Amino acid sequence: RHLVSLGFQRFNFLPGYFMPWRAPQLLALEESLEAVAQRIIHQWSQDKALYVRNLFTWAPTPFFNTGMVVDADRTIHPSNIGLSGALEGLREKTCVGTLDAPPSSEELRAAAQRTNELLERNLTDRVWESTQEVDRLLSGFCRKLYPHWAAYRKRRRAA
Repeated sequence: RHLVSLGFQRFNFLPGYFMPWRAPQLLALEESLEAVAQRIIHQWSQDKALYVRNLFTWAPTPFFNTGMVVDADRTIHPSNIGLSGALEGLREKTCVGTLDAPPSSEELRAAAQRTNELLERNLTDRVWESTQEVDRLLSGFCRKLYPHWAAYRKRRRAA
């Protein structure tokens, strides 16, 4: 509410991924996302502009993207997980080629499909389970907003 009062209209919600959450923290996150969703729904019901980037982004891997990622050293990866400071040890495991010897589309797609498996094998159970739960909560937040966003857009187009 405060950020909207300051004139902010564009938001991207990113709870802490790849860290161990305790049950009370996850409950607090769920309650907070619900309160924020209600505030956004209210804004849209009043035909007030508000953009939520999360509604237009989907990736099969929590937080990180999938698709061709080219690093500064010309290596090609199916995700940016190995380029994250906390997970840079995975960089060698995600490399599927270079700009001089690029992977085929099929090789890139197959490597992208193994991204979650790679994360699960290289993170502690608690961190991976927390990440899955946080991602589930954020996905639920988005699913709750979709029909309200669609109604808002329909009204705006008709005006």
